[in-house]
Amino acid sequence: MKVGEVCHRDAVTIDRSRSLRDAAMLMRDRDVGELVVTESTPEGAQAIGVLSERDLVVGVIARGLDAGQTTVDELARPRLVTVSQNASVEEAMCVMQNAGVRRALLTTPDRRLVGQVAMDDVLDAVASELSGLIGALRSGLEHEPLKHGPVPLGGRAEVAVPAP
Repeated sequence: MKVGEVCHRDAVTIDRSRSLRDAAMLMRDRDVGELVVTESTPEGAQAIGVLSERDLVVGVIARGLDAGQTTVDELARPRLVTVSQNASVEEAMCVMQNAGVRRALLTTPDRRLVGQVAMDDVLDAVASELSGLIGALRSGLEHEPLKHGPVPLGGRAEVAVPAP
């Protein structure tokens, strides 16, 4: 299964010059845990980093920053973790695990941003596939006929094994 098939999140962006308070309100309003930080260029907005809920909490509270006066750029992490929308779910899981992140940006083959995938999305997809596999296995076992008949209570079933 391709990771682009399990992605349920558009990448929500914020300009680097906006305040951390604006970022927190945008996260709340859009119900996301991470924003893609952008800057304007002649070619249009370019992704330059990410800002997570954790970045906000740790950065603002631990450093005593004023969320209304501090810009997103001052706290954003410049490292972008990306995965192709055509990558497998397993590949996406490995990319996120190796990078130590819970979210990755999804890109087209020509590296355009098309969305964001969270580890929760990947885990839901894997759980769904396992559930389907378990259902098929159970169904197969329920329909499998007994080959040697019932085993008598208190007795042992004997199975003939052909000699080599």
